[in-house]
Amino acid sequence: MRSPENERPNATRARRALLLALGFYLFAQIAVGFALDHAPLRVRFAQAAGILRKAADLARPPDVVILGSSRFRASVRTWVMDEALRAGGGEAPPVLLNAAVEAGDPLAMDLMLERLLAASVRPRLVLIEISPETLARRSGWMNAHIARQLTFTTAVTILPQIALSRRLDDLLSARLNPVHVYRKEILIWITGRKPPFLRVPAPAEAARARSAARDDDVLRANLDESEEEIAAAETRHRAGRGARRIRRWLRGYVIAGFAPESLDRLLERCRTHGIEAILVAPPVAGIHRAQYTPAIDAAFSAYMTDLTARHQVRFLDYRERLPDDLFVDNHHTTERGAHIWSRMLAEEVLRPAWSRGVRPRRGAPGAERSRHEATGRIGLSFPAGSVRVSAEARLRPAKSLALVAQPDRAPVS
Repeated sequence: MRSPENERPNATRARRALLLALGFYLFAQIAVGFALDHAPLRVRFAQAAGILRKAADLARPPDVVILGSSRFRASVRTWVMDEALRAGGGEAPPVLLNAAVEAGDPLAMDLMLERLLAASVRPRLVLIEISPETLARRSGWMNAHIARQLTFTTAVTILPQIALSRRLDDLLSARLNPVHVYRKEILIWITGRKPPFLRVPAPAEAARARSAARDDDVLRANLDESEEEIAAAETRHRAGRGARRIRRWLRGYVIAGFAPESLDRLLERCRTHGIEAILVAPPVAGIHRAQYTPAIDAAFSAYMTDLTARHQVRFLDYRERLPDDLFVDNHHTTERGAHIWSRMLAEEVLRPAWSRGVRPRRGAPGAERSRHEATGRIGLSFPAGSVRVSAEARLRPAKSLALVAQPDRAPVS
């Protein structure tokens, strides 16, 4: 009888065991990925789920829903808009809901409105954020879509755009290693609580944290001149870094793919449910606007001309309305900028719409809900014959388009 020390390794059995372990690992990871595809919205897209809870907590359903990205989320103050509308007198102002999410391009906005409608929230008016970069075939926010919205099927559908956006590594991580990528989301789903999962701060520690936060607020409120200069330099640095990112995003600019298709679907969803839609290009800093070459602006103008004609909607261009000192970077406003921008929206967009009485266009009789509304799952559908506009198109600048409603007021100085 041979002792274990004298046994020779069995290479065939070792390979078989290794392959079996690898197969089990891949099966478990793919199974978890499919489970996450069908998980509640709060698991992968907690921000959207939070907005749905906020809508449910309102005293009455919102009359106006604001859809967009962090540009709207961080810069649109609904309470400022409400005050501005009340100051004008007349009938009671509409109930407002800011449903903007981070990386909120047409794909995310369509999902947000779909889920609101499924929750029986049907506004009379929606404001939809629009900009040249969020319509591009190359998406600067593809990583966010992979993390929170794309299922296995829809990821395969737009695989060329994922590759063009250089996010194949994110897709492979999310699909082949979801236990690690979504470890925090899975733990929150299982435990029903946010981190820390194994430790709760002592009351004294929590009090110290609150005190430190108050001290930080005091320090920020009492910046001396040198600190203000440092803050201004940091703002310029953030703006330059953001502008470089936008420049990469706009490289080889073509309006095509899931973004314009999602916008068409969003506007059609509004028409079907009798909701008036207004497209709004939010203010951005000069360094951001400088990335819009004449060719890019021409392509954007051509697309907006076609879109507004096909869907009979209005487009308001506010990109140049705020000075650069009202931005903390290339496209997010300061607190003062947020107040000014919110009043602009209230006085120049909402008040005229509300005073004339929003008259939603009704959909065709018997219009059915989409299959996504019926199932309540995250997903995409791409109709044939999508719009494709290249940056080589030559049209008049956006400001001269007949279908672009330009604000009447001069830029804020």
